[in-house]
Amino acid sequence: MPPRILILSLPDDVHAHCVLWVLRSHGVECTIWYQSQFPFPDRLSLGIADRGGAWTSIDAAYESPITAVWSRRFGVLDVGDDLHPDDAAVSQEECGRFLNCLRFLVAPEALWINPYDREFYANSKAVQLAQAVRSGLMVPDTLMSNNSEAVQAFMKRHDRIIYKPFYPAQWQIAGGVASTFTTILDPTLLDDPESLQRCPGIFQPLVRKKYEARVTICGEVALAARIDVRVRVSEVNDWRQASLSANGVSIEPLEVPDQILRGCLCLMKRLGIVFGCFDFIIDAEGHWVFLEVNPMGQFLWVEEACPEIPLLATFCDFLLAGRADFRGVQPSSLCGVHCTGILKSTAFSQWFEEIRIAHRPPVHQKGVSE
Repeated sequence: MPPRILILSLPDDVHAHCVLWVLRSHGVECTIWYQSQFPFPDRLSLGIADRGGAWTSIDAAYESPITAVWSRRFGVLDVGDDLHPDDAAVSQEECGRFLNCLRFLVAPEALWINPYDREFYANSKAVQLAQAVRSGLMVPDTLMSNNSEAVQAFMKRHDRIIYKPFYPAQWQIAGGVASTFTTILDPTLLDDPESLQRCPGIFQPLVRKKYEARVTICGEVALAARIDVRVRVSEVNDWRQASLSANGVSIEPLEVPDQILRGCLCLMKRLGIVFGCFDFIIDAEGHWVFLEVNPMGQFLWVEEACPEIPLLATFCDFLLAGRADFRGVQPSSLCGVHCTGILKSTAFSQWFEEIRIAHRPPVHQKGVSE
C-alpha cells in the first residue's frame, strides 16, 4: 500500500510545509488539514454506522487509507464576530468538541505522530519528570507551586534556584517582543505572595552545566545536537535567549550514550508517544540531566545550524515508514534532502506565501444575529 500522509497544522507553520514540499516532490500523496479553517471555510462530517464502524469526511478524501498522521499544530477556533457573545461561546464549545471527535476517529489504522489521546498527558511537565525518574533518567529536584511559603522552604534547601514557566509567554512591547526565559529566582519576588498565587511556576536548583543537548527521536532513531552558548546572557545562560544574538550559540552533532537513549525510549513508551524533542543539561561531572521533552517540538532550526544532522530527511522517512519502531532507512530514501536549500529557494518561498495568503482568516459581516 503506497504511503498517504495527513498533516494537522496551520497555514503559517513552516515545518509542516517544508515536510509537505519534500513529500510531494517525491511523488507522495500528502495533504494538510488546516486546524484554523474550521468552521469557516471547512465543512466536515463524521458518521457512526448503526452496526459499528465510523467514517469521516477527512478519510473520504483519500482513495485508500491514510498511513501516517503528523499531529503538528492546533489552531484557535474563529466562529466569527457576527454572533452575540453568548451564542459565540456556545458555538466555540460545540465546534471544539466536534473537532475532538474527528481527531479521535480520523485514520484509526494510521501511525499517529503523536497519538491524539496521549498528547495532553505527554505535555504535562510534572508527568514527564515523574516518568523520567521511572525510566532511569536523572532529573533536578523540582517544586511546582503557587505557595510562596513552599517556595521559600525550597530555597532554603538549595544554594540557588531557577524559575521557569509552565508555558513560555510573550508580550508585544515597543520595539519588539518580550518573552519568558528560565531565570534565577529573585527572593524579593516572593514578597508579593498573591502574584505567585495567581501564576504558579516551576522551581529547580541551578545546575552548573558544561553544555546542553537537544535529542530528537523519530520512532527509535535518535539525532542529537550539542549546544554551546557563546555569549553570556544571564547566570542561567539559557541557549534560547542566547540564540537571539548573532552567533550566540554553536551546534554540532553529538553521540547519545546508550543508557540515556534507553531511558528516552522508555520514557516515550510510558508517555505513549513515538516522536519527541528532548532537552538535557550535561553538568560539570558529565551527567545528563533531563529537563523536558516536547512531544511536537521544532527541529528544522537544528539542521539549519548544523546540516550534518539530517533531521528533515529522517523525519520524512519516518512518516513514509508509518511504523512506531522506525529504525531508519539504509540508505535513506530521501538522502540528500536538506532544509536549508528548501527554505532558501525562491520556489518554496513563493509557494508558502501563496498558501498563507489563500488561508487568511475570513472576514465576517458584523451584526447579522444581534
